[in-house]
Amino acid sequence: MNDSPFGLMRPRLAARADGSGPTRIDRIDPMDGAQGVLRDTPILVRFSRAIDTAAMPPDALRVEFGGHVVPGHLTLSPDGLVAIWQPERSMVAGSDHHVLAIGFLDRRGQRVVDHSSGFTTGSLTRDDLSEARESP
Repeated sequence: MNDSPFGLMRPRLAARADGSGPTRIDRIDPMDGAQGVLRDTPILVRFSRAIDTAAMPPDALRVEFGGHVVPGHLTLSPDGLVAIWQPERSMVAGSDHHVLAIGFLDRRGQRVVDHSSGFTTGSLTRDDLSEARESP
């Protein structure tokens, strides 16, 4: 188990050389413990094996703030290897947010190892950065 800076526990599972181990999350952005994350940033999750789109619960990937789910939309890449969560509106600035990936199934019908991590938002959005580039 690995301690997250947000007080969450995450299992660390080694991949088996023959590929027979459980499907897991290989990467998540923003990374656990990230600071100053843009308030409208999407959450990207890369899986070790393709996910079954038909069996994907709508809340399999969610972001929480203050014990409440942040409204957002979940989509899966055509190859089933990347899940993308996009917030419906900007997240609260300067606040800890928790990412939970629970209940995904791979295309073999096997449950993906659950994941939890956290990040802290900054004060800016992508639009703020665009406006800064456009001003003289």
